[in-house]
Amino acid sequence: MTGADTSAPAPVARAERIETLDVVRGFALFGILLMNIVVMGLPFGAYFNPAYAGLPSEADFTAWFITHTFFEGSMRTLFSMLFGAGFILLLERLEQRATGIAAAKIYMRRLAYLMLFGLIDIVVFLWFGDILLAYGVAGLFLLLFWKATLRGLIIWAVVIMAMTTMFNFGGGEKFAGMQQKYDAAVAARAAGGALTEEQQTTLREFPETISFFQPDEEENEKALETARGGWPSVAGNNFGEIFGTPIGFFATFNVLDPLAAMLLGMIAYRLGLLQGRWSLGATLGLFVVGFGIGVPINLMETQAIIASGYTIHGFFESMRTYDIGRVSLALGWLSVFLLICKAPWLSWIRFAVGSVGRMALSNYLSHSIIAAVFFIGLGYFGALGRAELYIVVAAMWAFNIVFSILWLSVFRMGPFEWLWRWGTYGRLPPLLKERGLERRPPAGEGATP
Repeated sequence: MTGADTSAPAPVARAERIETLDVVRGFALFGILLMNIVVMGLPFGAYFNPAYAGLPSEADFTAWFITHTFFEGSMRTLFSMLFGAGFILLLERLEQRATGIAAAKIYMRRLAYLMLFGLIDIVVFLWFGDILLAYGVAGLFLLLFWKATLRGLIIWAVVIMAMTTMFNFGGGEKFAGMQQKYDAAVAARAAGGALTEEQQTTLREFPETISFFQPDEEENEKALETARGGWPSVAGNNFGEIFGTPIGFFATFNVLDPLAAMLLGMIAYRLGLLQGRWSLGATLGLFVVGFGIGVPINLMETQAIIASGYTIHGFFESMRTYDIGRVSLALGWLSVFLLICKAPWLSWIRFAVGSVGRMALSNYLSHSIIAAVFFIGLGYFGALGRAELYIVVAAMWAFNIVFSILWLSVFRMGPFEWLWRWGTYGRLPPLLKERGLERRPPAGEGATP
C-alpha cells in the first residue's frame, strides 16, 4: 500500500476553511438562540405574541420589542445564507474529486443525515423548532440552481420570496373573513337566536385556528401540562405536531422560506461578500443600507402588532413586508460581523466565535439538549419571564465558546460534525489532531450549515 487515496472526496481540512464563514456562522448561531429561547422556555404562542398570557411586564415587553425589531427573521436568514454558501463549496470540491453518480451520492447522503439529525433534534432532544429537517428538504431543491447564472439566482430568490409574501397576504385576508364570521356567530349566540351549523363550526374552530398567535388560558395550560409530562409527553407531542403540519404551511415556511435565503447565500458567495473580499467602504455601505431599510420596516411591523392589541390581524399586517425587513437586517448584521473580521484588534472575538462556528452543528444541537434538560428535565418550562430567559441565553453562549475552544484544542471537528462526515463519506474521518504534522488538504465538503 502506498498510503491513503488523496484523490477521493473527503471532509474539508482546516487549511481549506474560510475564516469569515466560521465567524459569521458563530454569530448567526448565537442570534438564532436569541429568538429560539422563547419557544424553548415558554408556550409556543409566546414567540409571536408578548401578550400570550396577558399584558407583559415592562421588562418582558422591552425584551420582545428589541428582539422583534432588530433580530426577527434576520439570524435565521443569515444561517440559511451560509448553508447556501456551504452548498457551493461542497459541490465545487466534489466537482474536482468526484463525478457523476459518486458526487450525487455524497450530496444526497449529506442531506439524508442532516434530516436524520433534524428528526432526532425534534423527537429525542425535544426541540420542536428545529431547522435541520427543513434544511435537508430545501437542500434537495438547491441542485436545480447549482449552475444558474448570478442573474438567474437573483430572479429566483425574488420570485420565491414573492411567493411567501403572497401566502402571507392570502393568510391575512382569510383570517379577516373568518373573524367577520366569528363575530357574527358570537353576536347571534348573545342574542339567543338559533345558530346555523356553519356558525357552530365557526365558534368551535376559529379559536383553535388562531391559537398559535392568540392562545387562550386553556391552550397555555395544555402546553405547560405537556412539559410537566417530561420526555415521553413532549416527544410524543412533537412527533405528532411535525407530521401533522399542513403541507402548504410546511412548503411555505420550511422549504420556500429557507430556500430563498440559501439562494441569497449563493449570490453573496459568488460576489465574494461572505468571504470578506469586499472593501471596508463597500462593507460600511452595506451596513448603512441594510439597517437603513431593515430597522424602519421591522419597527413598522412591531408597531402594527402593538396597535392591533396583539391580535392575529396585526401579525399578518406585519408579515406583508416581512421578507424585505428580514433580508435587509440580515445583510446589515452580516456587515457588522464582516467588519469585526476586518479589525485586527478584535482577533480574540474572531477566535472565540469562529470556534463556535466551526462546530455549528454540534453547538446548535447542544442548545436543544441544554434546553431539554433545563426546561423539561428540571421543570423550568414556563417558570421564567421572557426577559429572564436571556440570562439562560448568556450562559449557553458562554458554554458554546468554552466548549468549542477546549474541544477543538484536541479534536479536528465537533462530535456531531464527525458523525455527519462519517455518514456522508461512508468511512470514519480522523477525529484527533495530529500534533506536529500537516495533513494534505483533501477536497471534500465545505463548511457546515
